[in-house]
Amino acid sequence: MQQTHRVTIDKIDINGQGICRINGKTVFVNDVLPHEVADIQITKQKSNFDKAKLINLITSSDKRVSPKCKYFGICGGCSLQHIDFTTQVIYKQQVLIDNLKHIGNVTANQILPP
Repeated sequence: MQQTHRVTIDKIDINGQGICRINGKTVFVNDVLPHEVADIQITKQKSNFDKAKLINLITSSDKRVSPKCKYFGICGGCSLQHIDFTTQVIYKQQVLIDNLKHIGNVTANQILPP
């Protein structure tokens, strides 16, 4: 049996993957939200990051909701439906800000509310 790791999710990416770190290495995990505590198992190792699957959700976010689409998690078209709508917008804004900073090397002078 592969080793499990108990982690706290820091944030999510635009694809709805949770992001955490294990020994300084970035790990992407499906089906988790920021601030959730989860037991995960590494499924794929790359030089710069790892991918992991959720084994057990220890602490659930108060932003977690039941997805409205019965195909959520299957088709991949709506990766954020398990998050309440207001929080989805906030997360999407943060992803935009992060991408502008890391990819475009641009920092906004002013951020308007979502």
